[in-house]
Amino acid sequence: MASAAEEAGVAFSAGATVNRAVTEYLAKPVARVGMRVVAFVGTFDPIHEGHLETARQCLAAGADEVLFIPKMVSDSKSVATGRRHRINMVLAAIAEEAEDARFNVYTADPSVFLDTSKGDFTLKRLLQHVAELYHTRLVGEVCGSDAFHQYPASLNPQYFYGQDIYIALRPGFETLPEPVPNGRLLQQTPSHSSSQFRANASDPTISLDTLRGQGAPQAVLDYILRHGLYSRLPDGQHESFSSDEGAPVVIAMH
Repeated sequence: MASAAEEAGVAFSAGATVNRAVTEYLAKPVARVGMRVVAFVGTFDPIHEGHLETARQCLAAGADEVLFIPKMVSDSKSVATGRRHRINMVLAAIAEEAEDARFNVYTADPSVFLDTSKGDFTLKRLLQHVAELYHTRLVGEVCGSDAFHQYPASLNPQYFYGQDIYIALRPGFETLPEPVPNGRLLQQTPSHSSSQFRANASDPTISLDTLRGQGAPQAVLDYILRHGLYSRLPDGQHESFSSDEGAPVVIAMH
């Protein structure tokens, strides 16, 4: 019986090739091969200005492109919104960025790269796949500074699979317990919270002006209102469309 990864048309052996067209995985075509790519994995439920500023700083720190990878599920966070909606919100957010902002979105389900029979960690296989898509070995990853305090094992170079670690400073964790091999320290970003935004969005007493001040780009807020996400229903609608079925990936890119 074929594994999920094999069914996705991906092989992970030495010299493996991707059998599906790149455009089936990426929102925008790859500009050139051999680029330095940063995988930014998260729930993005919803994406906010803190995420975008982290991505901008990755570019400023030497990355050629940042690839947003919305997760299907999270071990540490609740996911309130279907992944297609979260992909669309990321697409809406990056469409508002400058023309030269080199952001992309991974649109396939990354959970297919978890091989539970072998105990493989999803991220390792996912980054291998990203490397194949871009024909490069220069794949880094984003990690919050809080991880180095909460999980001491993360200070071990073998903990990470990316070539470079782009470290986003979190409030209360502005320093690292010790230097991180291949670490690139980013500046602290606005302290927005997706979970706080969701809580406020579901509260009908919270105004839209307040939500706008909590870091959601205008295009993302428009999308939330249009689809009634987080129980913030559009005028005239009486149900929420928060499942995957209601949101094909249709937003056009520059």
